[in-house]
Amino acid sequence: MKHLLLIASAIFLFNNIFAQSTINNKGKYQNIYINSHGMTTNLPKQKTEPKGSVYMVDDWMNGTILLKDSSYISGYPFKYNMRSKYLEIKDDTDSIKVLYFAKVDLIFSQTVFGNEIYENCTNYIMQFPEFSDCEFVQVLAFGHATLLDKLTLEMIEANYNTAVDAGETSDTYFVKHNYYIIKNNQLIKIKKSKSSIVKALSDKEEEVKNYIKLNKLNLRETQNIVSVVKFYNSLHEEKTN
Repeated sequence: MKHLLLIASAIFLFNNIFAQSTINNKGKYQNIYINSHGMTTNLPKQKTEPKGSVYMVDDWMNGTILLKDSSYISGYPFKYNMRSKYLEIKDDTDSIKVLYFAKVDLIFSQTVFGNEIYENCTNYIMQFPEFSDCEFVQVLAFGHATLLDKLTLEMIEANYNTAVDAGETSDTYFVKHNYYIIKNNQLIKIKKSKSSIVKALSDKEEEVKNYIKLNKLNLRETQNIVSVVKFYNSLHEEKTN
């Protein structure tokens, strides 16, 4: 009999320690749980909807999608979902069709700022393994030096701390940009700084420095880096003409 009473007491204690319950707090009910030390805390908050964007470009793009088999798709709005790795293509009925990125060779997008070119990273992997972690690069300039923007999807994980009731309850997605120059079959990673860009284009160092100084270019801005590389390429075109 004493043994049965001990078991019953243990079951009762177990249920009271670990069972979820509700208490009234100034007229409002909230879930609590009691841990193994007999202390009560609020239940952890659930993750909320992710923030940011999983798209390579947020807006619908217009232009032409050139496929690996040399066929193409044109005349339909599209956008690339970097999380699912599918191009989403809107048809005439506004239904969404999907196309896996590996079937795409090039994307030509027409914007108010001019044409943009995106190339499949698989075109570079054999020579440059650094592109094995992306699906598309944006070709910003091409010639003697080719300027590429490698696009990857990054996520900052939710970090909500129940103890202090602070932090983010949502994961946040963003597109990370890494810039490279391909010159003389060599891949050079560059930073958004004058020293890094001048070093990558060192065979025309003085001309490049003068161009940056004369035009007062802020090389934290991508478009100014594009301008410098295009100028550099023009010097090599003059040499060959």
